Amino acid sequence: MYGRHISSDIRLQFIAACNPYRRHTKEMLHKLSTAGLGFFTKSTDTTDRLGDIPLRELVYRVMELPASMRPLVWDFGQLSNDIEKTYTREIVAKHLREKNSPIEARDDVVDAISEVLAGAQNYMRERKDECSFVSLRDVERAMRVMLWFYKMLHFIAPDFYP
Repeated sequence: MYGRHISSDIRLQFIAACNPYRRHTKEMLHKLSTAGLGFFTKSTDTTDRLGDIPLRELVYRVMELPASMRPLVWDFGQLSNDIEKTYTREIVAKHLREKNSPIEARDDVVDAISEVLAGAQNYMRERKDECSFVSLRDVERAMRVMLWFYKMLHFIAPDFYP
C-alpha cells in the first residue's frame, strides 16, 4: 500500500466494478458534430481511443482494462425491475430516515416517492438516445435534490410552506 508491499498474512480481497462502454448512435454522433461541441476534428484524426474506438464516440469516458484483469471480469448483467425497485425503495427510505430530513419516512411516502423514481428510471431507459442510460446513482442524486428543494421551500415559495 502506498508503494509498500502488503504482508501476505493479511487476507485482503479486492472487489471492483467496471462500467461497460457503449457507443453513441450514428444519429447522436451527427447531432453532437453539428452542435459545435468540440467535434471540429474528425474522429479518424483523434488519438484518444479505447482500442480502435475514438473515446468521443462513447457515451461514457472509460479506460481500457489492463490485460491482466480481463480474466477476472464477471458480467452480472442488469438488475431486474423488481430488484431495482427494491434498491430504489431502500435509497429513498435511507434519505428520509436521516435526522435532518424534512420529510417523515412513513411507508406511504416512501412508496410514493419510490414509485415516481422507478417510473422515471423506466421512462428514461426507454429513450432511444444517450438519455437511456440510467443508474441507481440517479436515484441518490434525485433524492438529494428533492430534499434540498424541500428544505428551501420556505425561501422559494414562502406562502406555500407545509
